[in-house]
Amino acid sequence: KGNVVDPFPLVERYGVDAVRYYLAREITFGSDGSFSPVQFVERINNDLANSYGNLLNRTLGMMNKYFDGVIPSYKGQVTSFDGALETCIETSIISYEKAMDDLKITEAISYVNDLVNRANKYIDETMPWVLAKDLSKTDELASVMVHLANSIYVAAMLYKPVLVTASDKAFDQLGVPTELRDYANVYTFGKLGNVKVNKGEPLFPRLDVTIEVELIQNLMSGK
Repeated sequence: KGNVVDPFPLVERYGVDAVRYYLAREITFGSDGSFSPVQFVERINNDLANSYGNLLNRTLGMMNKYFDGVIPSYKGQVTSFDGALETCIETSIISYEKAMDDLKITEAISYVNDLVNRANKYIDETMPWVLAKDLSKTDELASVMVHLANSIYVAAMLYKPVLVTASDKAFDQLGVPTELRDYANVYTFGKLGNVKVNKGEPLFPRLDVTIEVELIQNLMSGK
């Protein structure tokens, strides 16, 4: 009937994380749900490539450009925007854990997305490219970089039950040491610092919507 898709070709082409993410984000745990090729590609592009993947890539690029690839150490709330970001992260963790405890997986993931969106907004608010031009703003620039790195770190930790491989790749690119790859570390903001980043390939390359939707539709129709 063309209303069923085999997950294995999807995993082979897009990776297990993309398929797990779509199922967790679009289908309520314990309930039936429908699969949409358009929604599948849009979720990968909007949530994983544009929001989270781009946040990581932009941050690593700025870290290499402004601090020779080393995440500065956390010095508290230096810019006027740091406090709001830290509060958002704390709130997201609390909401995420409650939703997970209630097996509301879709809702839990949405709280991680809120954190990622807030971190992207934080870049627009602080404008690190402007701070970098003023030597008197070096401390503020360092604070922006460490806040971004720790935001991505926390998001990767919260995403990990779903993004089972991409989270570890994000940890690798951020230079997260082994002792910080334990969930308990998310409760103290700013633990990640004084480590060198390792910029790698994008976690989720952006997909061509027209090509990929047609390919998936053909899979569903048995072509």
